[in-house]
Amino acid sequence: MSAFLIVFLIIFLGYIVGMIRIGGFRVGDAGVLLVALVFGHYGFTVPESIRDFGLIVFTTSVGLYSGPTFVRNIRGKALSFAAVGAVITLSCLLFCFLIIRGSGITAPLCAGILSGAMTSTPALASAIEATGEAIVSVGYGIAYPFGVLCVVLFVQLVPKLYRVDLTKIPLPAQPDAAAGASRDFRMADPLGLCSFALAALLGILLGSITIPLPGGASCSLGLAGGPLFAGLIVGHFGHVGPYSLRPQRITLDLLREGGMLLFLLSAGVEAGSGFVEVLQQYGFGLFLWGVVLTAVPMLLGFIVAHYLLKLDLRASLGAICGGMTSTPSLGTLLTLTREDQASSEAVSVAYAGAYPVALIILVIFVRFLVI
Repeated sequence: MSAFLIVFLIIFLGYIVGMIRIGGFRVGDAGVLLVALVFGHYGFTVPESIRDFGLIVFTTSVGLYSGPTFVRNIRGKALSFAAVGAVITLSCLLFCFLIIRGSGITAPLCAGILSGAMTSTPALASAIEATGEAIVSVGYGIAYPFGVLCVVLFVQLVPKLYRVDLTKIPLPAQPDAAAGASRDFRMADPLGLCSFALAALLGILLGSITIPLPGGASCSLGLAGGPLFAGLIVGHFGHVGPYSLRPQRITLDLLREGGMLLFLLSAGVEAGSGFVEVLQQYGFGLFLWGVVLTAVPMLLGFIVAHYLLKLDLRASLGAICGGMTSTPSLGTLLTLTREDQASSEAVSVAYAGAYPVALIILVIFVRFLVI
């Protein structure tokens, strides 16, 4: 069967599975991964170049998307938001290290569980590239559904426990961190694909640089970290002379989604051949470790945000969504605050302040974890 036929069939069926709702929960993009696991189990394959292409497109678009906010938000409470993202991700990495040491689970498998618990496709990509082992995707597929569901339920449950109506304690409007400069810049093409290609090119070059480590080991940012950093840098500076370097938002949305789908289906097909065998070897205790790596860092991050840093509930929950790199939970939180624009802005700013920090820490340190 043609590889292209398999790719589009998996994407089609994956979206169908992703639309299925169970108790208000929707699998979403993870449906592509689940379908790909089944195809891989039955012996179907896709070229590795499809995975690498999807990875470059996805991480570059994430960097360009977050670049303006990442730097411009380093003021006011942005440092607090960044701290929440750092606390969540570093504690998750610490727990993952302890699980590897004490449970007998291999580092690549646990790194996959960590990536799924944090719903972080870039972390998954970084772990796969560092290890070259398909078992990473198995761990991701096991932990991802709970990682999504847990955070979505958390942001809905906490306001009820605190008896706070997120639509009736209006907050002052936050400045738009992503607002453009006062002057307009020309674009080389209407959608900004030229700028995207430049960021991807710089990212590939940056990712190829080898970094020496103690003990004679070495690592590189690779195709996961290199394009991410290049996207952040290009997105931050925004222009060269009169020409804009920031693609249209709709372009980034499309490329981010498309790149993620290509990467997920390739990783899923590769992992599918060993999925059942891994469960038979390690048992369903793997799901328990996924719960631990999702729930414990999230609760710790909330304590730090709400009680130590004294952030209000909206900002705390927005930072939790960003620290967990959970886009579905952000959507849920914005739905809860849709009647109050200022509250929605407060949630978005907190998310934007925590998300890039958490993403970068995961992408970099998951490599050191498996090494």
